[in-house]
Amino acid sequence: MAESFVPQLLASVPKDELTARARIRSCEALEEWCEASGSSQLWDAYAPGDRFDHPLGVTMEHADDMAAARLYQNNSRPHFDGFGMRRSQIGQRLVYGGHVISVCRALSHDGLENALEILAVNAGTHVSPTLAGDTLYAFTEVVDRFKLPNRTDVALCACA
Repeated sequence: MAESFVPQLLASVPKDELTARARIRSCEALEEWCEASGSSQLWDAYAPGDRFDHPLGVTMEHADDMAAARLYQNNSRPHFDGFGMRRSQIGQRLVYGGHVISVCRALSHDGLENALEILAVNAGTHVSPTLAGDTLYAFTEVVDRFKLPNRTDVALCACA
């Protein structure tokens, strides 16, 4: 019998190991980006402890989350087997967690318009099941902010 192996993972990606691509290379390009995004808020507008309640909500539909589960090759039965899940404690199929994460990231755009990319995801918890018909809302809390070593064109906010 093969022995189980559970890798030791860091609690978070160390700041000096984060890398960001250069995307905006001039003040003019930054001004154009802010005009296109509809927001002038940049790194210095955010401080640890700030909380942003993103105003929009999205109601979950199985067609969307099933497509996402297939795309990421997650064939876990609780996402697809409606008959089997009717006999479960929850009584219906579960929405795929990767879809939930994607929807919340999309909702966060309203308030974080100028966030160019996510460099790391340091945590995640399944706190309760998400079901078709549930409506999700999101908030972002700034935990930390810092400059990347040897970079003057980008800075980072750590959010929860």
